[in-house]
Amino acid sequence: AETNGRKTGKTKDRLSWFGGGYGLFFGSNSPGKLRSFSIQYLFLDEVDGYKKSVGRDGSPVKLAIDRTAGYTQSKKVCMLSTPLEKGNSIIDDNY
Repeated sequence: AETNGRKTGKTKDRLSWFGGGYGLFFGSNSPGKLRSFSIQYLFLDEVDGYKKSVGRDGSPVKLAIDRTAGYTQSKKVCMLSTPLEKGNSIIDDNY
């Protein structure tokens, strides 16, 4: 029997759940991965630990939020963090 060389099903990079949804996980230093996806539900964790700018792409927080533009009526953005430095805090600026 011949086998297909392409992966199918769950992988370590994608978490699927009953009902058809799935979660993808990206680091804040890899903005290129975000460009391939529209995002309806966005969870950003420990944003005060993110770099303010990542190469030519700018703010990783702004880039991620921009990926929710296709869901204007139903998008949800959850941003979590422990504030690190008053006056220079991403979470404080977005609160």
